[in-house]
Amino acid sequence: MGKFEIVRGKQTNAVKTVVYGVEGIGKSTLASCFPNPLFIDIEGSTGQLDVARFPAPQSWAEVLEMTSAARGACDTLVLDSIDWAERLAAASICARQRVKALDELSYGRGFSLLATEFERLLAALDGTGLHVVLVGHARVKKIELPDDAGAYDRWTLALSRTTEPLVKQWADLMLFCNYRTSLCERDGKRRATGQERVMFSTHTATHDAKCRFNLPDEMSLQFEGIAPIFAAPPVFCADCGAELLPYRDSAGREVSVERHVARSRAKFGKVCCLDCINAARAGDTVAGTEDADGR
Repeated sequence: MGKFEIVRGKQTNAVKTVVYGVEGIGKSTLASCFPNPLFIDIEGSTGQLDVARFPAPQSWAEVLEMTSAARGACDTLVLDSIDWAERLAAASICARQRVKALDELSYGRGFSLLATEFERLLAALDGTGLHVVLVGHARVKKIELPDDAGAYDRWTLALSRTTEPLVKQWADLMLFCNYRTSLCERDGKRRATGQERVMFSTHTATHDAKCRFNLPDEMSLQFEGIAPIFAAPPVFCADCGAELLPYRDSAGREVSVERHVARSRAKFGKVCCLDCINAARAGDTVAGTEDADGR
């Protein structure tokens, strides 16, 4: 077939997720349930969560530096929040251009520069090879269809007109989080209630969403609803054929299959289970092997 190789079947890649919704509903909590997350907590919303985090970045340059530094330090990189990151990007552009606001630059040039900065960020996120979660706030946007009279309101990401399309196109999964609203009779009057927290994966007239996976249109706001997306295929030892499973080292730290595979490949050029590694170590046949403690 010449110089182009044809690849068939499904491919397992890192998942790019956007989680956005109304304030206080649990977006950061949901993000904390992703595999081995590391937060770039710009707005300081993870103080009550037991998660790993970078110090809060003070500039757009620091956001980009932290993105590169996350490679190899986690399985999921969480940027919380993407709209606060946009503020840092805008401040960086204003400082370089010596203006107070982006709209002071003529012909929409400020927002074009903002889109360029976001393209840099999204490319850097892709370059980590990690699962990525962008947490965002929601706003109501008026939609006017070009082929119809009238307009209607829709929930969408609270981003500018040039960065919002970039983020939506980049994402594999875009979840809108909100309270389910229902009407009930009370004291002879119909009242609206919204106690159940739900997330939506399908685009409708009322909200933006996106899904490249086989998920229900509406789910409870729990990670279990999307967990099958992140279930890794089984990995087997190249020597004995045993399936690799997570384990804890002598210090009680959990070692994921992914981390063990990375260590094994780096040291031996193949995937070996702990039993085979320790057997080789005991037999002194492989120099520099690691034991269950990762040494």
